[in-house]
Amino acid sequence: MEGHSSRTIVHRVVFYDLLSRPGQEVAISPHLSIPLAPGLESVWAPNGYGKTFAMKLLEKIRFPSPESDERLGSPQYWLGRFLKEARSEVIEPSDQMTRSSFSSMNPIEADVLSFNRGWRDGEIPRMVPFSKMMIRFVTLDENDSLRNVEDLWVDAEDWLSGEDDWGCYLTRFDYEGICLHDSPDLLASSHLPMDRELFEMINDFAESSEIDVSRMNEAHQNRFVESDEYSFMPSVIPKPWDFRASMMEGKYRKKSQEKTRDIGLPSGFSFNVVPITKLNPMSVDYYDMIPEQGDVPVHRDFSLTREYQLLHIMSQMRVKYVEIPKECHGLESDPLQKCQDLISSMIDLALSYDDKIDETDRNLNVLSPLSRVSAEERFEYQDAILDELRGFEGRLYPDYIDKHEEYFHEVNYEEGEEVISDEEVQSAIDQESQALSALRRSQLIILEIVQSTFDRINDAIMTSKDDPWARRVSSWRSRSIKELRRSPMRFERPMFRDYVDPNTLSFGQRSAIVLECWLGYMALMEFTNNPSAMDGTLSRPSPRTCLVLDEPEAGRSEHSVDSLSFRLSEARELVGAASDNSLLVMSHRRDVLEAVGDGGRFHLMQQFDDDELGHDSEE
Repeated sequence: MEGHSSRTIVHRVVFYDLLSRPGQEVAISPHLSIPLAPGLESVWAPNGYGKTFAMKLLEKIRFPSPESDERLGSPQYWLGRFLKEARSEVIEPSDQMTRSSFSSMNPIEADVLSFNRGWRDGEIPRMVPFSKMMIRFVTLDENDSLRNVEDLWVDAEDWLSGEDDWGCYLTRFDYEGICLHDSPDLLASSHLPMDRELFEMINDFAESSEIDVSRMNEAHQNRFVESDEYSFMPSVIPKPWDFRASMMEGKYRKKSQEKTRDIGLPSGFSFNVVPITKLNPMSVDYYDMIPEQGDVPVHRDFSLTREYQLLHIMSQMRVKYVEIPKECHGLESDPLQKCQDLISSMIDLALSYDDKIDETDRNLNVLSPLSRVSAEERFEYQDAILDELRGFEGRLYPDYIDKHEEYFHEVNYEEGEEVISDEEVQSAIDQESQALSALRRSQLIILEIVQSTFDRINDAIMTSKDDPWARRVSSWRSRSIKELRRSPMRFERPMFRDYVDPNTLSFGQRSAIVLECWLGYMALMEFTNNPSAMDGTLSRPSPRTCLVLDEPEAGRSEHSVDSLSFRLSEARELVGAASDNSLLVMSHRRDVLEAVGDGGRFHLMQQFDDDELGHDSEE
């Protein structure tokens, strides 16, 4: 379980039967496994496996709060909304009317439209975005050592296909609980969805915790042999978990409680199947089966369950997918407009500190005179200060006086006696001075990230000042705030010192610009995600960020690809050992993948036959 000194993060997401048709058999199962562990990883991304669609689904997961704040109707839990948005992606658009809408029209309009429009049966999709979804969570202690692995399975196949009104089912496997408290023998069961990654993880924390998992090793060792001779890591796609089949085999007991369906498990099983009625578990009762009490269900608030905690962690993860070839060819007049907007927002964030800096500076102007008067004069001096502020600052900042009367309020004095000491005045000054220093530092760091991004771009696209094809970003320090907010990147030819239209940039130059802009974004997320780095100047840290860069080599020459590999390796410092953020590089090219991957090894997302590992050539 997660303690005060530990943290739980999303480690991997697996989509099963991506864009499949229910009941249709295929030669290769369309499953995709996406690594999301902190740090830098490389992934082979072949075309035709649905990776773009999978990334689109991951981008939809970020929700600011568990439930919506809809004023009309009932609030909706985020998981239900996510599934609805996923389902909408497979409903084919059509200008034809549904049969029900056609029947409800007045007869004249229906007759007119019948000449040129047909009708369709409804909006039941012919395919499902996915049938099941496995989210793997890992819990790390303060030393980043593995403490636990939990797999949360989301089964929504029936609802996504329009065959079930119940919604979906959650199944959680707590492997620390299985190892320590319940039944380690379950690890050797064929009913448990084991995979290579999980196998290695369980062995890791079993060794550190002195847990006996010998039966698991005996049962699975031969299945998960991995050779260091290969530069790729086979896909992590465990056998799809099907609780319905397990029930049919008599492995589990099905319990009914009014309209709530629950799967009770015999003693020794540390996982439950939880129904989510109408995609909103907050609106229904949640029942847990206690083995010691037999079949007696115990009511629990879903918001207090571990499933709820894990779903909340999931909803707070931000995934940003950047398809670099597409980003290079924007539809606006400026093909790099998305990058322009990104840099502009970074500058806006830095400039937003100006008001806070001015306010804190004014605080010091109020406090400083208090340190220069005696304790006896301090009570009388307050009136002079406030009168002066009301006469000048009060006209410019109406709330300024109210905010700072706390330093002079009469409650600080009792029968004319001094209660604000010299030490208290100095403490208030020190506090405001530290806040001012932190604000200025944060603003400076953000502007330095922007400048570093520009410098990196210039290193990539400016070969020589004498090269007529060389380009560079103009210095932003001499431009107006209005210009920077509209288009912070203005390109020029160093040889002629004139400005050029972004449309004249080559594909390779745009590719380098897009890459550096998003790496700058990642640097900003690293900074804002660290409360200590921000010195408390942000109200809350940013959510965990997973940046996915697809085909960064697009448009580049062979020499430029070599430089790209080195640059991406440098980016490993952005997401170091202390970071929870992820940088995922997807590529078709083996040289890029091996250069970026940890130890020269890269991941496979698509289905891979483990039985062939070591028998056939790597190619």
